[in-house]
Amino acid sequence: MIVFLDFEPALERQPTGIANVTMGIASGLLERAEVQTFFFSRNKLLPRSFVLDYVSVSANRAQLAKTLASGGVQFGNLNAAIEKFREGTKIGIYPNVKFLRPGFDFELQIIHDLTYLKYPQLHTMETVNFYLNHFMNDINSNDLSVCDSDTTRHDLLTYAPHVQNSCTVIYPGVAGPADPIGFTTDPIESKLPFFLLIGTVEPRKNLRLVAELLRSHPELSRMAEFVHIGRRGWIEKFNLSTLPGVRALGYVDDNTRWRLLHAARALIFPSLYEGFGLPLIEAARMGTMTISSLAGSLPEIAEPSTTVFFDPTSVKSFHHAILSVLIGPPPSAESKACLVQHSASFSWKRYVEQLIQEIDTRLAKPRMPWIIM
Repeated sequence: MIVFLDFEPALERQPTGIANVTMGIASGLLERAEVQTFFFSRNKLLPRSFVLDYVSVSANRAQLAKTLASGGVQFGNLNAAIEKFREGTKIGIYPNVKFLRPGFDFELQIIHDLTYLKYPQLHTMETVNFYLNHFMNDINSNDLSVCDSDTTRHDLLTYAPHVQNSCTVIYPGVAGPADPIGFTTDPIESKLPFFLLIGTVEPRKNLRLVAELLRSHPELSRMAEFVHIGRRGWIEKFNLSTLPGVRALGYVDDNTRWRLLHAARALIFPSLYEGFGLPLIEAARMGTMTISSLAGSLPEIAEPSTTVFFDPTSVKSFHHAILSVLIGPPPSAESKACLVQHSASFSWKRYVEQLIQEIDTRLAKPRMPWIIM
């Protein structure tokens, strides 16, 4: 099998969701000796050694990105690499939109969510227009659309019902520490139990609900801390760190994120919509329970016996969920083990195995012509 993976989405200065998925797919493909994998960014071929370094657990990605930007990486010619394999089926995998279509024989795209269609008010008009300009052309030219969840597949078929036979669901993986519950130190040395919030500061993440909760119930700041990690986003201008009981740490490295997840009393995930929700599986990897909104795919992928759900539009529902965890007993060793076991089913090795199986199955069938809308 000859695979070309679009690695462009991974090259963010501060990698988050789609970037992490791209790196996960890359790491899974790199383990498959029978798959000839090439990595490209726009019209350039990236050295395999660069990608290996970039996806490693100990990678200094900021330095690698700087090396890339300064011309310190020797690129190959993408078109020449494609031309080299005239006889084989060349498979293009796109973890995001298709910036470039150099002539692959089989095109596969990962569909994460369709919030720009369902909830355009949660995005800037520039972002909405960008994705709308790509959406239908991308979908119609896909030989296979791989959705992150059943929720995302349902949304996709709502807007593009004609792709029902060319879309599937494969849950993304999580690449966590080798010893998921072996950390012993609290990276912030909190004197109170703390809840962890993960996400870019933007409307869909619904961090305003935390602000409304603490304004309505200031006594909570004397019972627990609320720690937020994530970069600045769009539209939202408020600063969580101005609220009593809140620490906003900004974007943190992978090691710090895992340690925070391990030390937290629970992860809070108040999103108004998610196409998957990687932080829930990351928390489970560390044996940490989640207080999650009943939105999008979150009920689909959460471990149900250890998750407290709430209505993301209700401060009262959110308050009840927080209190039930604060005054309830701490998680037992059995519940932590249950969470870790749940997370084990979300691996990049399994993801790539399923991806290859889907590709093989589709290639064995007669090819359908593209539908032009």
